[in-house]
Amino acid sequence: MIKVKKIISGGLEENCYAVYDSESLRAAIIDPGEDGKKVIFEIEKDKLKPELLINTHAHYDHVLSDDQIRFEFKIPLAIHKYEAQMLARDYGSGSGSIGFTVNVREPEILLEDNQKVELSFTTFKVMQTPGHTKGSICLLFDGFLFPETLFFREQ
Repeated sequence: MIKVKKIISGGLEENCYAVYDSESLRAAIIDPGEDGKKVIFEIEKDKLKPELLINTHAHYDHVLSDDQIRFEFKIPLAIHKYEAQMLARDYGSGSGSIGFTVNVREPEILLEDNQKVELSFTTFKVMQTPGHTKGSICLLFDGFLFPETLFFREQ
């Protein structure tokens, strides 16, 4: 059974998600945000086994801990092909405007609209939703849709 774990990461309280299989504990991490240590702690606490890191777009608050997560779990990064060039550019990621640099290594996987991606435990569909950024994507898992940006606060 596919489950979702929400991890709030960083000063902007970015919603990071781990989509995982409750039996195998295989997982995908979506938008790890700024606080890689917290994301790693939460993933390890639940004994999840990540196999892919995905960014819904390349703004700094979604990607800042990408390389830390990739190194820790030895997993590839997937992002829409239109976002890849933004990862290493302060202007594109938005980080230059707040006084620090984002420099994320190139992604191993370039996603495209309507692409189906198979993981060991599930398959998801990439849906390009330009607007927030040119290559913003939503991810459609069986029963779950992850939008590129979702703002809400639990009461």
